[in-house]
Formats: sequence, C-alpha cells, structure tokens
Amino acid sequence: MSHPAAGALMDILYLPTIQYFAHWAASSSVILEQCAPYTKGTWRNRCAVATAGGSLVLSVPLLSGKYLQPLREVKIAYHEPWQRTHWRSIHDAYRKSPFFDFYAEPLEAWYRQQPEYLVEWNTGLLRILLKALRLPVAFETTESYAPDAPENYRDLRDAFAFKPRLQRPDPLYRDVRYVQVFEDRLGFLPNLSILDLLFCTGPEAASILRRSVITDN
Repeated sequence: MSHPAAGALMDILYLPTIQYFAHWAASSSVILEQCAPYTKGTWRNRCAVATAGGSLVLSVPLLSGKYLQPLREVKIAYHEPWQRTHWRSIHDAYRKSPFFDFYAEPLEAWYRQQPEYLVEWNTGLLRILLKALRLPVAFETTESYAPDAPENYRDLRDAFAFKPRLQRPDPLYRDVRYVQVFEDRLGFLPNLSILDLLFCTGPEAASILRRSVITDN
C-alpha cells in the first residue's frame, strides 16, 4: 500500500471534514488549490455539523456566475444574514460540548467579518483551525492551475466530495471514534466538520487526526 507523500495538494474547503484534516496532519507541507474552476456539489462552500436532529449541512451563498470561474474569483453573497444563521447553528449544536468555550471566541469573531471572496473566507477559518489544532503545517496557494501535483505531493483535489456517489476510495483514511455530543441518540456520525472533533475532544484532536491516516511512521 502506498503511503502519504511529504506534501499534499488540497482544495480550499469550508470548515473541512475530519478526513481532510487527517491528511493535512500527515503532510509536511500543503499547497492549497485556488485556481481550479469552481464546480457544483463540493465542500468548497458547505460543511456538516451534528445537531440534535442529525447531520446538518450549512452552505455559504455565492454570487451568480460562479460556475467554472477560478475558485479565487468566486464571490460570497451577503443579501441574507447567513453568517448569523451559521454561527447560531454551530453554537446550538456544540455549546454543551466539553471544549466549545475554549475555541469559540476567534471563530465567532470571524463570523462577523465579510470578506469578498470565498477563498478569503475559507482560508481565514483554516488559519484559526490550524492554530486551535496546533498543527505546525505550513501552506501556500497556487498561482496557476496545473493538472498534476508537484513532485512528492499527493493530489487530493476533489478527494473529499460532498455527494456520496462522487466520493472516491481512500485506503489511507480510517474513522477513529470519539465521544460526540448527541451520540447517545444518533449513534456515532463519522467524518463531520473538524469543528465536531475539536469541540468534543479539544487538545486530543490532533492526535486523533494523526491516528486517522495510515503512514510509515
């Protein structure tokens, strides 16, 4: 079985999944793709959190004309107070989790910002999450689109599909169970947004991520 290369070429997603961050944690460096064309049905503007009623998908609204634009040109729509709605949903889902109060403040502050572009929004959240997870992984962004990843980088673009039928096998990833807020009524919900792992396990989150990917170490 092949193992993760030194680096990873990854999409810029909204509050990405545990699987996404597990591969990030297993990489020595990350390149974020911002020049590929925007397509429908991805996690670029969606995330999934656990609520009392089950998994809830939150979507960032985008301005029209986005399809097939380079991702870095896709603009966010602010005609509705979606940020307030998203944060209220996150708050209601995780306010009783063990570590919500430890990590909520910078995230809540970001939800009061209004960057013009989706890339800015997602990247700002990534920086907050990397700091909270204490993942010392440097990243850079692409300046042009290339069909292949650089040498010694795994191409993980489009590896984390929103629609189940588009998901591709990932033999290096395995779900590591942890105690979730609503597990007693819903059972364990795998591979939610990283927020679920962070708010439920706190300082143990990074260790769980590293155990979620098969490596040579």
